[in-house]
Amino acid sequence: MIQAHGYIRVSHAEQAESGLSLEAQRQECHRYWERFLKPKAVAWADLIADEAVSAFKRPLAKRKGGQQLLANLRRGDHAIMLQLMAVFAEWSSRITSERIKAAQAILRQQRRPVGGKRQFGYRVVGQKGQRRLAPDREERAILVRIIKAVEIEGIVAWDKLSALAKETAAEIYATKPDAVRRTWSESTVRRAVDGFWRLVHTEGTDWISDPALKGLAMMKMASAVTKASTRTV
Repeated sequence: MIQAHGYIRVSHAEQAESGLSLEAQRQECHRYWERFLKPKAVAWADLIADEAVSAFKRPLAKRKGGQQLLANLRRGDHAIMLQLMAVFAEWSSRITSERIKAAQAILRQQRRPVGGKRQFGYRVVGQKGQRRLAPDREERAILVRIIKAVEIEGIVAWDKLSALAKETAAEIYATKPDAVRRTWSESTVRRAVDGFWRLVHTEGTDWISDPALKGLAMMKMASAVTKASTRTV
């Protein structure tokens, strides 16, 4: 009969004495068996624990519990080790995140919409299935005003920046009542700051008309390139 053997471990004496970490691992091991292995007719055999044992200082075959686990295993049996599951889960999460970011970067380069929220400095044009991003000059002017207030005028209060953005938007859209616009709440302005620098990273600084802000943006870009080159070397 194919069996499942659970194996759990804690590194520190404090964790072993409290029992909380071990108990949580016990429950997680049993849940894993019930969900994935029990439906496949895999029987529950035992659960072995190594308390206050470092994985770095002592490999599995040299731990008391590890030796017992290896002795109990038979061909076809399953060993449930939560540490490895956690490592692979974290690795999978990082890979997925990197793939999503890479895909979004390509979409931005192709000027195609990314995700459900409209990107700062762009508007979506075209029919369904052929939608693409086009520069939103009015919104970019508002972004410039916000960043100029932060970087040059030293305004850091989000409520003041929100009020400034709303005032600027009212002036810009005065002759364009049908234009798609944002509410420019404090949370929107917070995201707009990142959106401005993302736009600079994607398109450079040619679209920035304000000389002082344009020069500052160019300096920051050059500094970022220098730091990246230093890390590479």
